[in-house]
Amino acid sequence: MSAHAADSHAHHDGHAHHWETSAAPTVISIGILLVVPLCFASYFVYENKLLTLIFGGLGLATLIWGVAIWVREALTTRNLIEGAAAIGFPLFMVSEFFMFAALFVAYWVTRLYAESWPPAGTPTMDGTKALILLALMVVSSVTLFQANKKHAAGDIAGFRNGILLTMGLGVVFLVLTVIEYSHLVAVGFVPGSSVFSSAYYSITGFHAIHVVLGVGMFAFMYLHALAGRTDKTFVLCGGVFWYFLTVASLFVVSQVYFW
Repeated sequence: MSAHAADSHAHHDGHAHHWETSAAPTVISIGILLVVPLCFASYFVYENKLLTLIFGGLGLATLIWGVAIWVREALTTRNLIEGAAAIGFPLFMVSEFFMFAALFVAYWVTRLYAESWPPAGTPTMDGTKALILLALMVVSSVTLFQANKKHAAGDIAGFRNGILLTMGLGVVFLVLTVIEYSHLVAVGFVPGSSVFSSAYYSITGFHAIHVVLGVGMFAFMYLHALAGRTDKTFVLCGGVFWYFLTVASLFVVSQVYFW
């Protein structure tokens, strides 16, 4: 198609061609920079807890801001290339898989070559709490699946209720995770205590950050749904992302708590 024909086609559809630009990737990348390398460096290298809290707080706020931009664009902006999500989103999920896989492979190698595991002085991991956390993720995936079915049927009110319930279960998951962390820190089990503690906080923390992003996504999705703005593709992609986190939580619980 010639440039003139393409321009005519765009104006015929009522949309002029435009560059596909978004601030969301940059904002989310800055958030990841603050939460991961700067937080870890502040804690492990400089041993500055205040700086760690500052970077962590700013990072989480920036991540949520990036998610808000992403959700708004997905629900209010028409893509220049229709159906691009069918290619881009699977690539995103593959990258997520490899990031989680890298953490688990590192954990398995460390575990298998350790003389004793867990290292001496490690407190007993509470398997019951871990199973409760896993159950929350599984139930939240069920409620999300039902919400997506409501959306497909055109029941936006039912969709909103399902999203709200899913989001609530995610919040409970995060609150229980923080309580578990506080209990472990109180008995001296901190990220630098041993190789197991470093692996524990890295794996569970990485998963928890993704849950925070998922809850943020659902929150902004819910707010847009209140105004009648929903998108079938985005709802599907958000669901797949959450289902992936549920499967990941199965590995987190089984490997870190029970193996």
